[in-house]
Amino acid sequence: MASRMGGMHGNALPMGSDYPIFSVKVTKQVGDSPTLPKALSKFHHYTLADTANPQKPIPIGITEGRMKMVLNGRPYAYNDILPNERIPFDTVQLMEIFHDHGGGHGGHKMGGMQHGDDKAKGESGHRMGGMGMGMRRGGGDSGGGHKMGGMGGGGMGMMMSMAHPIHLHGQYFQILSRSGGEGQGYASVKNGFIEGGWKDTVLVMPGETVRIIKPFQDFKGLFMMHCHNLEHEDMGMMRDLSVE
Repeated sequence: MASRMGGMHGNALPMGSDYPIFSVKVTKQVGDSPTLPKALSKFHHYTLADTANPQKPIPIGITEGRMKMVLNGRPYAYNDILPNERIPFDTVQLMEIFHDHGGGHGGHKMGGMQHGDDKAKGESGHRMGGMGMGMRRGGGDSGGGHKMGGMGGGGMGMMMSMAHPIHLHGQYFQILSRSGGEGQGYASVKNGFIEGGWKDTVLVMPGETVRIIKPFQDFKGLFMMHCHNLEHEDMGMMRDLSVE
């Protein structure tokens, strides 16, 4: 192989001449004809009945604010494990990712991580406080919902909402359902979602709740979950799950 280049100071090569860079010696010729496998790998499609906690999903609450991007109401800190971030080993878990901009009051409490039912109204769900404008949207499979506060009468709560690609380390997971997410811009992308198969990241749209099924069967230890937006991760939108 040769290259053509202009002259250089102190170089004896004529302007525009060729000079060798390296040589290649071909020793044998092979064909490009890969053999297909005799059988494809099997895919196990998980259902709600496969989970150890069908009525009590593990919450992953997304909180946004000025210079505050966190999960489950707390920034990342090593060995700072909340009760619902402790996962029994060799189980398949139902997990629910949702927007928690109101700070977490009742239902899923992001400070103490308490998951409960809205018994007064006879429906399961998350109740999140806010500062003014309230909004209610449908829940997932259980027929429940999230009650999410806004930030004043002008709808600032939804303006603060962003799409977050949530990435979970460890084993892959499957998407069970999506609900909500009917805000501005959602319609332009929802038909492009690919729900089937194994995932390690799921895009959670503004106002959306995503339920996933994730096995924890390979290893014990700490496994991160975080937003794959680097700026959000750097601001603290990252937590550890302790498989034990």
